[in-house]
Amino acid sequence: MPGRCGWAPRLSTLVQPTTAESVRSPTVPPPSVPGDRWRALLHRWFVQYNPFYLVSAMLVLAGLNLVSRGFVQAGSEHGALVVAALSDLYAVSLVGGTALLMRSGQRRSAVMLAMLAIVYQGDPMLHTETCVLLGAVGWLAGAAWFVAFVLKLVALGHALRVRMAPRTLVTATVGALGVWLGPQLLPLVGPAQRGVLVALFVTVLGASCPRGARETLVSRDGLDAWGHVVLARSVRVAWSVCALLLAVHVAFWSNQIELELLPVGVALAFAATRGLGERRTWAVLVVGTVVVLVAAPAQLSCVTFLAALTLLLRARSWRERAGSVITTAAGEPSPYRGGAAAPGLAVVRPDAERLRLLTFALLFAYVGAWTFGWQGGSWPAHRVLVDGLFVLGSVGVAWRLGGRLVLGFAPAVAGHALVVAGWLPRPQSPLGWGGVLLGTGFLLLFASLAVSHRAQRQHPA
Repeated sequence: MPGRCGWAPRLSTLVQPTTAESVRSPTVPPPSVPGDRWRALLHRWFVQYNPFYLVSAMLVLAGLNLVSRGFVQAGSEHGALVVAALSDLYAVSLVGGTALLMRSGQRRSAVMLAMLAIVYQGDPMLHTETCVLLGAVGWLAGAAWFVAFVLKLVALGHALRVRMAPRTLVTATVGALGVWLGPQLLPLVGPAQRGVLVALFVTVLGASCPRGARETLVSRDGLDAWGHVVLARSVRVAWSVCALLLAVHVAFWSNQIELELLPVGVALAFAATRGLGERRTWAVLVVGTVVVLVAAPAQLSCVTFLAALTLLLRARSWRERAGSVITTAAGEPSPYRGGAAAPGLAVVRPDAERLRLLTFALLFAYVGAWTFGWQGGSWPAHRVLVDGLFVLGSVGVAWRLGGRLVLGFAPAVAGHALVVAGWLPRPQSPLGWGGVLLGTGFLLLFASLAVSHRAQRQHPA
């Protein structure tokens, strides 16, 4: 009764035998077989997202710790070398497994093994710190670890079918070199210099680290849009793991020898500003400098030099836009939100951000040179050579880049130096202070009028 039961033809099509064409047709869904469904889930859980890779790495790490403790209890002097050899052997196995999985087309599992290989690249057993106790044998063992690190890194790139950028190789190699030589060299310097050296090491690593996935490595195989997303996430995770392992090594150093961690922490914060905007960068630099000034004034010179280096590297990486000439039909935008633009103007603007970075980099460098060797208390005396170089540098920045803000710092520094030296007497009475405030007020008024008049002449209405 097809006329009265509208569902009858539809039921007849469902009970028809499935043909090859009906399977290929997008309108007819394939039958759901419970066995196939469970096999797909098992394949996804234990092949694509195989948890036993992580379990294996954790078991090996725990086993290495127990073996290391056993050698220590047995009084073995070179048992740590056996532990390091076993750790490297497992890392080589991870790299080989990565290559095998990539060859068989299991890219997801290969990336998981590669992440575990990176963990073992960071020396989680702290082998480089143990080498310090082994004398000449420890030096040779540390050098062997460093060479093996570079070879495994190159092999891991080939296993993943990626081309590592030279900057990536340099950053990883410098990091491994610091992990190897840090425990060897830090005890040779004084406690005051150790934190400075580690902070400088962290700053150099942060400056050399590539910014994104494309600057880190490039896949030799063609990737779709989702593949590029996974690649970017994997790169971020890899760099995060390396940073965490470096922090573990530095924390162990501070536990074994006297090491000031405050400048190291500030250096880490300064290095993290590469991914921040300009306002947040200024906030981190200012807060970090103030914290050091209050908590550890003896480290102020080191931190201000690191701040200057951070600003210089940021200014160097700033690529000037080809079109620095801003031409708009409505003219220069109003500085107020939602305000209308001025009548048609073609404004030529310098790179304001780069100029600010260079200006305050010079200022931070001056503060670092001025407070070098200062331990707190009264501010140190001015040095004629430092002040003279700062004034010459300010004039150079103003002349080469057209900056005006830097010219305001030079008279302030010179005036402060003259006041401290006693060449400019300080006011000793309310009448004297009133005269200073009146003179400053008139000076600011006349300067503001002069600037407004000059701006009006350059951009007439």
